[in-house]
Amino acid sequence: MRKALFLLVILNILTFAYAENEVSKKIAVDFAWYPSNHDGYETTGFAPIDFSTVPKEDLTLEPGDEGRDLGGHGYEGIVKYIYSVKTPFMQGSGALTRGNNLEVRLQGDASPVSTGASVKTILTPIAFLALDASVYAGTGWSVGGLNGLALNTKENPYDPTPLEGLYFKADGGTTLQFDFAVLKPGDWSHVVAVYRPSFEYQLNSAADSDEPWQWQADPGENYNGWNWLQTFFLGYQTPALKKLNTLGVAVETERRITKQGESKMDDGGWGSDFTKIYIAPVAVLDFGENHQLTIQAQFAKERDFTDETVGNESFLNRAVDTDDPTYWYFRRIALSYSYFL
Repeated sequence: MRKALFLLVILNILTFAYAENEVSKKIAVDFAWYPSNHDGYETTGFAPIDFSTVPKEDLTLEPGDEGRDLGGHGYEGIVKYIYSVKTPFMQGSGALTRGNNLEVRLQGDASPVSTGASVKTILTPIAFLALDASVYAGTGWSVGGLNGLALNTKENPYDPTPLEGLYFKADGGTTLQFDFAVLKPGDWSHVVAVYRPSFEYQLNSAADSDEPWQWQADPGENYNGWNWLQTFFLGYQTPALKKLNTLGVAVETERRITKQGESKMDDGGWGSDFTKIYIAPVAVLDFGENHQLTIQAQFAKERDFTDETVGNESFLNRAVDTDDPTYWYFRRIALSYSYFL
């Protein structure tokens, strides 16, 4: 038995070493616009887009909290270079194994307030399953009031720490994927379903275990520790329209593992146990062999803070309305353009 396993390992190593690799390179540009709303202030159920501003002087604030104006839209942009090598690995002759491969993906990225790099490996041992793991490291600075990296304590909300720390993320997940054309072959049968659960560990080397922090101008509620994420996608590949590759709906969830009991929603805290939910119709457009554009219009479920605390600058001074704890809002329009080199 041991000899057979040893022989199998040797054969796979030789296959990996001498197989014909598939190399791909691309430059991707991601851009997003976040329309303005009032973070649930004086709304229930759904917060509409509202370009007016509620000044902090009109809001109730905790002592010592400088407060914040409610409203104001935002933009996000990042450029990525991605180099990928895909090697046949443990391939068989059947439909479920002839596409088996191991992919190694290298990425470097830069935004106006951050830069970083990552390595990701994806193993596909059978047609409907992929296993992946990645590590990412980066750092950030501040430009025009936007922070790439900052501490976000109650005493000093959004305190910039330019280049003073290292942001680190490790991620591991499993992707289950299925194309219904397998059951009913044909150009019109490509209904695809994808589900990916994953664990994520995040670290800001400049932050203590009890200090929240901000990365790439996000809401600043991160702690060093673990998160649980899920991604669902149901789509249809459209053969009738040449430029429209795929049309579908994506659902993403994110739940804190570390410190989820810090300040629970049922207790009237800021919602450390809240599960973030994002829903977006997605369209993937192809423009020739080298150009691809992905468009999303994303809605999100958010905590509904009380009108008496929503104006506090520090999220640690806010409290969820226990009678009406959540609301939906239109979060962003996101564009992702890829140029394949």
